[in-house]
Amino acid sequence: MKNKILIRIAVLFVFAIGTVPALAQELTTGLQVNNYMSDMLDTLFAKGQAWGRELNADQKSGDYSGIARCRRDMNAKLDEDITLLSNMKDVGGSEEFRKAMINFFYYEKELIRTSFIPFESLTSASTDDDITTLHNNLITNAQNEDAEVGKIKKLQDDYAKKNGFTITPDDGK
Repeated sequence: MKNKILIRIAVLFVFAIGTVPALAQELTTGLQVNNYMSDMLDTLFAKGQAWGRELNADQKSGDYSGIARCRRDMNAKLDEDITLLSNMKDVGGSEEFRKAMINFFYYEKELIRTSFIPFESLTSASTDDDITTLHNNLITNAQNEDAEVGKIKKLQDDYAKKNGFTITPDDGK
């Protein structure tokens, strides 16, 4: 019985690994590629917000285990998206936009490593100074994030013009 379960898990794992990159290969228009990559950014944004909400809750309770869960989820999604983008066929001149997205996701992974993970060492005994130091570190390390997002938006706009569609405003994201 135990072997059957392990075999089923292994088969599902192999199937999942084999089909995930194929999803990116089904994109045939510039608009589809844009929407696919925009969804990746939206998901990352939502996961970042979830981490922030969890950090606020953890600070109130003094139990910081929730942010580790959120961070691991964010990191896993970044790894998945980097793999998908790395295996994706370029459509309508998407190479520069796609590679910029990969670079941005690596930037985000480094930001997580340098600024999110240190929060996981906090405990209920951590002082306000400990927390302030980590917050300041996060703010300092994230200073270039807006510029990195700006590069993505510029390339996205260029890609849209090249492919005959327009980008709708992002409502402040």
